[in-house]
Amino acid sequence: MVKNILILEDESLIALELKTKLKSWGYDAVFISSTGIEALEIAREHPPHLVVADIHLKGKINGIETIKKLKEFSKFPVIIISAYINQNVVDNALEINPNCYLLKPLNNEELRINIQLALK
Repeated sequence: MVKNILILEDESLIALELKTKLKSWGYDAVFISSTGIEALEIAREHPPHLVVADIHLKGKINGIETIKKLKEFSKFPVIIISAYINQNVVDNALEINPNCYLLKPLNNEELRINIQLALK
C-alpha cells in the first residue's frame, strides 16, 4: 500500500532533502508544501498517512494551525521538526498531539525510525 507523506517546510532545500531521503527509504508518494493553504489543497487530493511538519511556514498560518485544519477531515500521525525549542513552542505543538518532536538539524536514523513507528 502506498503511503502519502506530506512535508510542511518553508525552506525549499530542507524540503527537497527530506523528500530525497524519504524516497531513498522507499516512500514514493511524498508531497511538499511551504504554506498552510497549499498543504490543505494537497491533502484534499492526496490525504496524508503521515505529516512531517515544521512549525514555521510561509503565509498566514503556521504548521500547528495547518495540522489542526487538516485533522478536521483526516486522521494521521504527525512528526514535528523544528530548529526552535522553548516551552511556548512545545505547548503549542502539544495541542496537535504529535508522535514526536525532532530538532533540526535532523538525525537521519532518528527520523527514519520515527517515520516507521508513526506509520505502523
